[in-house]
Amino acid sequence: MKIVLVTAIRCSDESASHEIPDVHECAVDHRLASGRTNSPPLAGLSRLFRQAFQFIAVFLFSQAVKGVDLCRINVVEDGSGWPAPLVELRTTHNARLVSDNAGVIAFDLAELMGTKSWFFVEGHGYEVPQDGFGNRGVRLKPMPGKRLTY
Repeated sequence: MKIVLVTAIRCSDESASHEIPDVHECAVDHRLASGRTNSPPLAGLSRLFRQAFQFIAVFLFSQAVKGVDLCRINVVEDGSGWPAPLVELRTTHNARLVSDNAGVIAFDLAELMGTKSWFFVEGHGYEVPQDGFGNRGVRLKPMPGKRLTY
């Protein structure tokens, strides 16, 4: 362990008086009063074992972070079949998904995968008919790895 002490040396000059920092490094003994060292838990293990442990930990973490497969939602115009850019789908819990220039939305909400969900639809120049409650939107069932077109 290394402790860095910063002290200031006052210099007096005829033109100005200023302080110049002076850095001192001191080594600190890790031994406690009992004679044991206060070292990290893995310090006694061999280097190879530590590297193997780190590799396995990173591998397991990367597998856990991988997540679910995406569902591709294609937003197209009803009459022409052209992609509809910048159309917003909003879930009932206000997660917003916006289509790109190709009319594609990459749907990655794991909590809604495999369940029929309501999406409010908003887009300049595009509209969806109202349902019985006056809401404009669609009901979709996103599945991992599948493509939906509406």
